[in-house]
Amino acid sequence: MLDHLGRTLKTLPFFALIGGDALPMRPAAADDVAEVIAAACFDPRLARKTVAVVGPEDLRVCRADRRWCGRCSSSMDGSRSCLFRLGVPKPVECRLPSGAGAVGARRECISDQGRVGQRITRWDPPRVLAFEMVETDLFFARHVDAVREQFELEAVGEGTRIVRTTNLRLKSRAAWVRQLLLGVGVKQVHRYVFRNWAATLRARTTNESSLAEAS
Repeated sequence: MLDHLGRTLKTLPFFALIGGDALPMRPAAADDVAEVIAAACFDPRLARKTVAVVGPEDLRVCRADRRWCGRCSSSMDGSRSCLFRLGVPKPVECRLPSGAGAVGARRECISDQGRVGQRITRWDPPRVLAFEMVETDLFFARHVDAVREQFELEAVGEGTRIVRTTNLRLKSRAAWVRQLLLGVGVKQVHRYVFRNWAATLRARTTNESSLAEAS
């Protein structure tokens, strides 16, 4: 049981997501919870006692935690802009194939034309997520040597500021026209993804508000 508890804490450290209410929370580290459980088994002073284990930082469920989950795994809608109709790969889904995130774990982004395999290089939930491309079967593979990306999340008031940084290293033989087209395509894809994330969060918030009023 403790093994499953530890795995759950490391994979999804925000249990309040189950309830969906926008309430303050203070997530605790898995190691701290494990020490309390171990102490309760052997220390008679903790027998039949209720102990509150809280973390050092106040967060809100609808803030950085949900946005963090969206950066790790998310699905897009079926809308198509002009550039997608002209051949730019349309994002379909990003996911963690193993279900768990960590430095060195695999992240995968799927489009309507192929997929990009990535390796996580920084995993600091819910603040920083960074990864680099390790393989792809998309057309731009012959023009790009490396792709490195990073998400930075910062709580601002009742919302979250998300900064996405993408570094492309093109092969020397890539002409300036190809560089321009790749740059335009990447920006289009990123804007589309951000619009989808925003729409998903708005819809979820509206739905939860309706459920709260009904109850």
